Amino acid sequence: MTQRSLSEMNMPLEKVIELSDDEVARLNNLHIDQFPPYLRKGHVIEQYIEIVEDDNYRRAVAKTEVPQRVVVLVNDGVFVSRPLRYSIQVGIGLHRIGVGGVEHSCTPNSHIDFPSHSVVTDRKLISGEVVTINYLLTEERISSPFYCNSEYDIDPNKCFGLIRGYNKLSEQQKRRLHKDPNLAPYLNGRI
Repeated sequence: MTQRSLSEMNMPLEKVIELSDDEVARLNNLHIDQFPPYLRKGHVIEQYIEIVEDDNYRRAVAKTEVPQRVVVLVNDGVFVSRPLRYSIQVGIGLHRIGVGGVEHSCTPNSHIDFPSHSVVTDRKLISGEVVTINYLLTEERISSPFYCNSEYDIDPNKCFGLIRGYNKLSEQQKRRLHKDPNLAPYLNGRI
């Protein structure tokens, strides 16, 4: 792994860990708890959220009613050069490893705040509700594409189906996302 300065990207004081293809493949086959300690960072706001693990899945779940517009997870992990299963894209070629457990929904209950990279609720969450974001609003490319699990979608008719990343969407789908105020700044204007 090599590092480059975030000052090259107008982001001060931290380093970006450059990942090879082999490192990406190895990390994507690990559970977040198996990542090397220097890669595991980020935290949940324990007043509201707990991480629940079942059936080899990790989910961020509301443990009480959570108000709208509240930070529920802080993504203050290290920066890496390539997408991973447990990272969130925060810039072009820049990804931040988080705590894991935030699920995808095409009609999410939360979003990634820029520039803090924290997860913020868009509406009130009820106790037991899984925290969801729309990965297509931040990710150019998904490291492990998947079919949307519409169990979290409020309106299944708005489902994008196969989730592969923003770059793989049709022009019509991109236009739909450009109406969302939570579209990542580095994707804004790119159709």
